[in-house]
Amino acid sequence: MTVNGSTMAEVGNGSCNNGSVTVSGSSGVSLGWVYVGHSQNWPFIAAWNPSISYSCNPVYEDTGRAPTEGYFSFQVRSILNPTLSVSKSANPYTLKVGASGQYYYIYIGVSNGPTTAAISIADTLPSGFTTSGAISATGGTIYGCPAANASNLSGCTIAAGAYGPITITIPVNISSAAGSYATNYAYVYGGGDPNCNGGCVGGTTNPVAPSNPALSLTKALGANGRVNTGDQFTLAINTGGVSGTAVASVTTTGTGTTATGIAALNPAITGTTYTITEAASGGANLGQYSSTLSCTDSAGLQTGLPSNAAFVAGTGYTLTPVAGAQISCTITNTPKLPSITLDQTVTAGLALPASYQYAANNGWATQNVSSTVAGAPGPATAVQNLTAAGVATTFNITNLPAGLAVTNGWC
Repeated sequence: MTVNGSTMAEVGNGSCNNGSVTVSGSSGVSLGWVYVGHSQNWPFIAAWNPSISYSCNPVYEDTGRAPTEGYFSFQVRSILNPTLSVSKSANPYTLKVGASGQYYYIYIGVSNGPTTAAISIADTLPSGFTTSGAISATGGTIYGCPAANASNLSGCTIAAGAYGPITITIPVNISSAAGSYATNYAYVYGGGDPNCNGGCVGGTTNPVAPSNPALSLTKALGANGRVNTGDQFTLAINTGGVSGTAVASVTTTGTGTTATGIAALNPAITGTTYTITEAASGGANLGQYSSTLSCTDSAGLQTGLPSNAAFVAGTGYTLTPVAGAQISCTITNTPKLPSITLDQTVTAGLALPASYQYAANNGWATQNVSSTVAGAPGPATAVQNLTAAGVATTFNITNLPAGLAVTNGWC
């Protein structure tokens, strides 16, 4: 039965004999009296003390007939403390790294009457889990919960007065730091249930699937930028080889050393072989660039990725993503520096050999030349790389002996 909304359990019994009350049972508890076998309820007594005499008045039986001798028996009932139960679940059952729309639920059952104190909640989420939004509740008033990106539910509280089922909804994000299984326990304290003063607990263990792999491709340019100001590059991720079908592509924009654009494939398909390649755009000539490829996996799952490896667009680079891999690749193009060698023919009005020097700007190191045959080519200078492309380079002959003339020169 209930008195004032609270469930009551029998803790003793008593009798009423012509106005004199006799009660047996435990003292120091909240009591209510009920006439046995009848619908009559006596007024609620907050705390019964057996040393105090209580009076009773005759009441009528359900038949309407008053007790002939003013004597009847009754039960003594005590208000029960609210009882809390706790359980937890996840939706979906198999959680997934990086997926949206995933939740933990805490279920709190309140029986034997409303909570007489607030319920405090303690819940440390598993590694790799954080809240992704506001925490809400039905069946009770919740307050004090953290906002998104929290790793625990510190401060979450259900106000006193809750009764029946309470459901707390916790939206979660799951990163690649999560394990293959996640175990999570929720602890509730208080509420008026003495058994929960030290915490009542409910938990769940769920499998965690890795996310779908993802693959992206970007462009970087070396310190010298572009060979020609209009040079651009089309990046592609193909299936079916270097000449196959582009499942993600982009043509860069930008000037100087900036090449903006990303070819992104998310999700990629686990176990599918993809080919990374590029093509010239905007009048660019890939033959004027040297290229390298570097790839990293932020999830740390893919092995054997290239780092500053030589890259040839006509061959491309193939890779097969594993489940959960988050692969980012960058093709870096650096303008090839021009290399020059000089040769010449000479006429001589003096005995050969005769020595002289070539000097130039743009990183050219001065070289000594000694001509030995008049009217014949040679000797050529050593091949040298210039410092920069697109820069005018002027060559000068120095220390040319009198009587020696350079009649032809080429590079």
